[in-house]
Amino acid sequence: MKRFIVIVIVLALIAGGGFLFMRSKKSGNQQVFKTAPVTKGSIQSTVTATGTLKAVTAVQVGAEVSGVIDRIYVEHNSKVKKGQLLAQINPDTLRARVDSAKASLDRSRSSYNSAVAQADNAKASVRQAEARLLSQQATARKAEAAVATARANVSNAEAQIYNAKANLARSRAEYANNKINYERRNKLYTEDLIPRSERDDAYTSMLTSKASMEASQASLESAQATLKSRQIELDSAKISAEGSKADVEVARTQVESAQAQAASAEASVAGAKAEVSQSEASLESAKVDLGKTSITSPIDGVVLSVAVSEGQTVASQYQTPELFKLAKNLDEMQVEATVDEADVGQIHQGDLASFTVDSWPDKVFHGKVLEIRKAAVTTNNVVTFPVIISTNNPDMCLIPGMTATVDISTVRHDNILLVPTTALSFKPSDAVDIDDSKAGTGNRKRGKRGDKEEDKAVSGATEKAVTRVLYTLDKTVPGRLVRIEVKTGLTDGSNTEIASNDLHEGDKVVTGSFDKSLIRNRASSRGRRGGPF
Repeated sequence: MKRFIVIVIVLALIAGGGFLFMRSKKSGNQQVFKTAPVTKGSIQSTVTATGTLKAVTAVQVGAEVSGVIDRIYVEHNSKVKKGQLLAQINPDTLRARVDSAKASLDRSRSSYNSAVAQADNAKASVRQAEARLLSQQATARKAEAAVATARANVSNAEAQIYNAKANLARSRAEYANNKINYERRNKLYTEDLIPRSERDDAYTSMLTSKASMEASQASLESAQATLKSRQIELDSAKISAEGSKADVEVARTQVESAQAQAASAEASVAGAKAEVSQSEASLESAKVDLGKTSITSPIDGVVLSVAVSEGQTVASQYQTPELFKLAKNLDEMQVEATVDEADVGQIHQGDLASFTVDSWPDKVFHGKVLEIRKAAVTTNNVVTFPVIISTNNPDMCLIPGMTATVDISTVRHDNILLVPTTALSFKPSDAVDIDDSKAGTGNRKRGKRGDKEEDKAVSGATEKAVTRVLYTLDKTVPGRLVRIEVKTGLTDGSNTEIASNDLHEGDKVVTGSFDKSLIRNRASSRGRRGGPF
């Protein structure tokens, strides 16, 4: 009995499955497919971003000195010229600084002149001391010469004494000899051995030699006196020479002292000159600061903002306060767009761009990519890059600070086949009969879209050709679809570029489907609602 029940259940399941299969086939044959034609045209790949309008040249004008704002000469949106006075800071304090710096400079110059005069006097003292040194050196040389002369005189006197002694000795010997000869002659004369004349001659010779001896003695004494005198002169000359040497050393010391004073005076001159330069710099700095109390425009442009008011105190000790913000020329402006890192690689300098602003939603402005900056900005883990777009503003509609929605044209393909992007995402149900003869890979499971690389092709603009799948209606078998593989290229979201030998302009591709029974049911419902009428 149990076996019979099991067999009945199995048969019932088989019958139910067959019924469901036949119903699904029937319902598949009841499907209606939506189609769209293959067209030929152009496609433009764009990168969309948001950005902020900025002036090409925007200058923040600040105060470099502290003080009270006495007067403001411009207002918001005022047109200004380069050098035009924008505001005036009270100059009294800085004018007092200038006067103080002038007085300090006068004192420094007076000190400098005094130092120069002292240096000149010191140089004169050096010259005088050097002249005295030269005079003392000349005197010392003369004293040395005198010493040399005195020594020579002493030597001569000593030589004279030597000669006098020699002469005296010779005279004494002659006298002694003549005396003995006289005594002998006198004795012979007494004995009448010789005549008197011989005795007298001997006597005369004795007297003559005695006189000569006495003269030699006198010469010796005179030479000895002369030697003493010469020795005295030598001692005196030596003393004078020593005194002259001492005077030379004193004069040399005076020269060195004068030179040291001159060097000190020169150093004082250099210090005084440095003080003059410092005072001049302080005066110039004070004048510059005084000039900075007049706030002028650095450019020709327009006043975008005025951040101060008359009577307000500005302090610039730690940070320069901003007083005005100027734009050089609003006829030309820039959009600083924030582009995602996934899109920035598609953008190149010179690419055309268009943008809109909220203030003028129906107006499209045009520009050109001027710069792609490499400084990445990370916000909430999203990396973006600034892209600068130049644009014109002839009618002055654009104002710095406006938010712009930007479309940057990156790549354009002309005269290409285009299909609706929805055709690439259509997936027929398993009940639909499909011809895979043009798919290239007929063993691929029907209804699947492809691998991950192919999915990337429809996610944004790209030039990389990938293989995708399209479906067309079979012209010979009603209700059957033909699977065709194509190469996809650029896409703008609505349409996608394709390349295929099996598709031509005017061919229709499937973009979606719906069930006929739904149409009949809706029609029946409308008929029943309107039956009484």
